[in-house]
Amino acid sequence: MKKTLFLIVLFVGLIVSNVQAQLNFGATVGLQLPTGDMGDVLKTGFGLDLLGKYMVNDNLAVGVDVGWSRFGIDMSGYDLSGVDAKGSGSYVPITALLEYHFGTGKVRPFLGANVGLYTAKVKVTVQGMSVSDSQTNFGFAPVGGIEYDIQDNLAFTANLKYNYILTGDDVNDAYIGINVGIIYKLNK
Repeated sequence: MKKTLFLIVLFVGLIVSNVQAQLNFGATVGLQLPTGDMGDVLKTGFGLDLLGKYMVNDNLAVGVDVGWSRFGIDMSGYDLSGVDAKGSGSYVPITALLEYHFGTGKVRPFLGANVGLYTAKVKVTVQGMSVSDSQTNFGFAPVGGIEYDIQDNLAFTANLKYNYILTGDDVNDAYIGINVGIIYKLNK
């Protein structure tokens, strides 16, 4: 708890101390494509991310990203003829982000990474009986994208993010996000 409080105070102190600092807030939505073994079980999903970034300088950003991705469960590989069965799965990543933006013009490509905790939730209903489970694991997500300044304080963003979750099992979970959204820039 003390470490968390210290990091929050440090982060706020950095923001307040640098008058040239810029805070960015945004949201993205997009398709989430399960890969590997996860792709055998989950269907293509939908995701939403909310993010806050502190521009350390013109090119470097640090911040937080909170997301939610939902997937349907593909039960076609099971012999369930005549059985009413359905299911869904979701991930809630809460991650720190680091981005490097190339250039300072209106169009700025970037590369980065998110690192943090991913909470997985699964719910399956068979013949009206539901079973659900959840677990939290460490994960990371390399990301590449582009920001395009629409106005001085508003930008369009698009990115490709590869979410990789370390489950501790023989199979790790992974999905690719294809996302678009808006970034609102304070202090510009």
